[in-house]
Amino acid sequence: MIIEIENKHLKKTFEFLQSIELIGKASRVRVKLNTRLNEKLQEFSVEFNDIKTKFDELKRDEQYEELKQVLAEMNELTAEQSVIDMTEYAHLLPALKEALEDHPHELKGDEAVAHDLILDALESNLPSSDADAPNKENESVEDAQFQEIE
Repeated sequence: MIIEIENKHLKKTFEFLQSIELIGKASRVRVKLNTRLNEKLQEFSVEFNDIKTKFDELKRDEQYEELKQVLAEMNELTAEQSVIDMTEYAHLLPALKEALEDHPHELKGDEAVAHDLILDALESNLPSSDADAPNKENESVEDAQFQEIE
């Protein structure tokens, strides 16, 4: 299972996951996800700092045309999606999804954004739960009733 998060949201997502209280499978998969998020955050930081160094040099030398290009590079990098492969822990991810859906505390600011980002990523990759899926028995009854009318 692949989870994608924009580079600009890596830090707040990592910090949010680190700060919440989880138990059991949800806690285990949080640790695995956070390890991978931290790796992506480190990669992003190195790239961003390289671009920022270039930006600072151009600013100092007053090379304004080149500054525009470097700013565009920065914006592109921050908007880029980091791809986190959680395939080997896919069996644990439903526990994290459930724990986040049932998170008992009010969330504000970056925490709320991170919570939403993680749930969006999980919901787009995990099959819906039985509670979310339509009741198959009711569907067959409705189909049968519809066929009688025809």
